[in-house]
Amino acid sequence: SFDLTGKRTRAAHTHRVRTMTIIRALLACAAPAAWSAQARTTNGGTCAHHGGTCADDSASAIQMATPVRMSKRQQRMVEDSDKVHIACTCDCSEYCEWQSELMFYSAQRVGQRGPITSIHTECSPERAQAIARRHAHLGLPENYRVHFFEEKFNENGTHVMNKPLGVAAWFREVGPERDVMAIIDPDYLFLKPLTASLQGAASALGWPEGPPTGEVRKGVVVAQRWAEMRTKTASQEDFHIYDIPMPIKNQTLAKLTPAELRTWICTGTVTASSGCTHMTQEDHWLYHASGPPMLAHREDWDGWLVDSWRDITLRLRLVYKRYFLDMWSWMLANIHHRQRELLAHTYQYGGPSRYEPWGAVVETVSKLDPCEAPMDEVLANPRHATFIHFTWHCDSWNKIWFQTDPPQVFERCDTMETAGHFSTFLHEVVDKTNMTLAFTPCVVRRFMAAAVKRSCAGRSAAVLVDRIRSGFTL
Repeated sequence: SFDLTGKRTRAAHTHRVRTMTIIRALLACAAPAAWSAQARTTNGGTCAHHGGTCADDSASAIQMATPVRMSKRQQRMVEDSDKVHIACTCDCSEYCEWQSELMFYSAQRVGQRGPITSIHTECSPERAQAIARRHAHLGLPENYRVHFFEEKFNENGTHVMNKPLGVAAWFREVGPERDVMAIIDPDYLFLKPLTASLQGAASALGWPEGPPTGEVRKGVVVAQRWAEMRTKTASQEDFHIYDIPMPIKNQTLAKLTPAELRTWICTGTVTASSGCTHMTQEDHWLYHASGPPMLAHREDWDGWLVDSWRDITLRLRLVYKRYFLDMWSWMLANIHHRQRELLAHTYQYGGPSRYEPWGAVVETVSKLDPCEAPMDEVLANPRHATFIHFTWHCDSWNKIWFQTDPPQVFERCDTMETAGHFSTFLHEVVDKTNMTLAFTPCVVRRFMAAAVKRSCAGRSAAVLVDRIRSGFTL
């Protein structure tokens, strides 16, 4: 670990030696060199904390987000959200930084009370300091934090290994502050607080004895059903990890049968007992076609889940380096331990998919225009998903949001190029012939516009947003 001066601490040296021993025992991978920057300092020194918010006295401090007006039911969700520690992973690119910043902003806007940690990987000390200074000026609650790792967990051809490997390194170095920990992606926009409640259990498939109820607890792992992770059929034949490139280049692994290969990926041998050896395609679909958000109890994370997820990722990547690597390794970790996942259909709007709660969107757009109505009213439906997965199946986003050159988009407040891009972005025509499909682009654009106004107060980009969206409740 490093402090913000870039000096390596003794505790971090001990952690590095321990981690190197663990990783080398797996596949001789390099261990993470990490440093923690909780982003509680600014150019002007240490922030003062008022009401759970880091309030900086410098002129450049950004005002905290204005919470949405809430019903009593929504207020109870805010209180319950304090039981969950949320984590996501990000690299230190500008592209990922603005996503993380928008995620934090939306969480604050809907009242997410529990801790949130964005685990940033591939960060030089200088880049970590820059992001930490920026984070300290955002007016976020004290328990919305950033944790930095110098290690490049991703490899050529992979973009998602930093999730299981970064989460494992952070968990062993710092760990969650609540009994329930959830993993999301940085491109998740909060529509309401995330809680430990299993209210979405009724939407789950399978569970002939009845799904678990109450809250996430030891022995109960919960996730969103992802239709993309379905195997080709739902038969009684053995499931398979689809899209493994064939033939397998590793000559030793190429000689294994499919069952032996799955067993090796999950255990490191072909003879160990594992749920991965045999599972029907039907059971895989019912209990393991999963993706973010993923929630589990701290004792399960600590006892088997976080380490199995990491270890299986390191073996799976020898035969599979595709987009869903982290999700397949997550599923295999649960399958290996014979842990059924409760797959709810209530956590996100992505697809759209029949396994997401789009009925709530239909209800909402039958009563109001999500592009024009006050945001409090747009978000009022208690049946809304918790998140919009805002870069998933969104072809129309203006390229300004996907730029990789510094500074990141929420810091581009004064350039004419930015003003032009924002104008194009906010003026993009949303097809309102299908208001259900217009819901997510309109809501995301409005959150983005509000974040620009907050970040660039009084500067050209914010003025432009005001001019385009005059009269809007952002």
